[in-house]
Amino acid sequence: MHESIPLVDSTDRLELVTHADGHVAVIVRVRQDGSASWRAAPPEGAADARVTVSLQGQQVVANSWSGWLVHLDAETGFETERRFTK
Repeated sequence: MHESIPLVDSTDRLELVTHADGHVAVIVRVRQDGSASWRAAPPEGAADARVTVSLQGQQVVANSWSGWLVHLDAETGFETERRFTK
């Protein structure tokens, strides 16, 4: 299952690839031609999952099952902030 979030001022979108339980396994920035610009796995790897993902300006903000709040640069996919919240 995939959910899609359009990016402001871009033809790209974020694809949220989910596990069967509905939690996000991978965030992918997808170009208009369907190719991937970047991919971001959860902070603790394959055993972890994102429980929320939102776009705040040029930052992708995601909370993980393992308790990490992570900010990703929407353009590059690079992590700009990580904070443990549990």
